[in-house]
Amino acid sequence: MTTPPRPRGRHSGPPQDQGGQQPHRPSEPHFTQSMPPPAGYERAPGLPQQPRGLTPQPQQAPPKAKPKGNTRAGCILLLGIAVVIAVVVVVLTNHSGPSASFRAGVADYTVIDPADLAVTIKVTNTGGAAGTPDCTVQASDPSGADSGINEGTLSSPVRPGQTVTTVMNLTITHQSAQYVSQASVTCTG
Repeated sequence: MTTPPRPRGRHSGPPQDQGGQQPHRPSEPHFTQSMPPPAGYERAPGLPQQPRGLTPQPQQAPPKAKPKGNTRAGCILLLGIAVVIAVVVVVLTNHSGPSASFRAGVADYTVIDPADLAVTIKVTNTGGAAGTPDCTVQASDPSGADSGINEGTLSSPVRPGQTVTTVMNLTITHQSAQYVSQASVTCTG
């Protein structure tokens, strides 16, 4: 009996027996053979003893332990502390000492030209500290159709209890300054 020639080049697969089936392969061993430890080798105390010459296959890591304690309660506690700190900061910032507050009123207004009006205002510091007020002056005719507005800051601070008089100019729409019948002022510090 003659054996068929072996093909050259690529091998088409595992060798087959004459019945056309693949030969039996043993399953992978659970332990692999390793070299014995060197002479004088001692196992560290506390490590489990294993059969000599066998190395175990890698095992899966143990599941991670759940965090101890109630994390939701911890989060609520941290949030509560943050809110308390924010409230303290706001209270200390807003009430850190005396502040300036102002009362203002229009004393008079005069037409400068057809479009412009000079408004004389009086500002009194009613607070406990000096401050420089920011004032807004508004003026209009009886219907409100022709009006003007101007904002400005006084040039120097006003002491507590002091009243200052100043003039603010504003332009009235449609060159109707002569028809202005009402003017108002507000000042903040």
